[in-house]
Amino acid sequence: MTAAVASCGEELFLNDTQAQIVQQRIALLLLALHKEGYTDFCVNASAGIPLWTARIVMRMKKRFPVRLHLVCPHEEQARRWTEGLRNEYYSVHAQADSVTFAAPPDDPESYHRADEAMLSRSTLLLFYDKQGYVQYALPQETPYILTLARLRGIEVQEI
Repeated sequence: MTAAVASCGEELFLNDTQAQIVQQRIALLLLALHKEGYTDFCVNASAGIPLWTARIVMRMKKRFPVRLHLVCPHEEQARRWTEGLRNEYYSVHAQADSVTFAAPPDDPESYHRADEAMLSRSTLLLFYDKQGYVQYALPQETPYILTLARLRGIEVQEI
């Protein structure tokens, strides 16, 4: 079984302690999912939750038969990032079991296409939701990946 992991980027505003707590929650969730039979994890390799998840899956690979799949919006995703984040991004790419680019860099829908591709492989979406989108948001406020998961009948679990 495959799980996709995503967020809206709000984790980028967490302090170091909060970020460590979220990363620990992700690690515990992924381990629990592995015990339930999940072996494949998809992320879009964005800074924050997706890259944190990728690092956790890479550590899990040392002990468990799990696979990391990157479904990136486009090849130039990290072009404007800091050097440290770019290096992490390329390191994750080199260690992933598969890397897919959903669209060309000039496609304004590239991030939506990556979400669609991730969910097409997944039976579960893990979503970091500090804003309450999973339970309370109006449809027009809901992030695209969350709306799409609901439309496709994919289970959504909060991180």
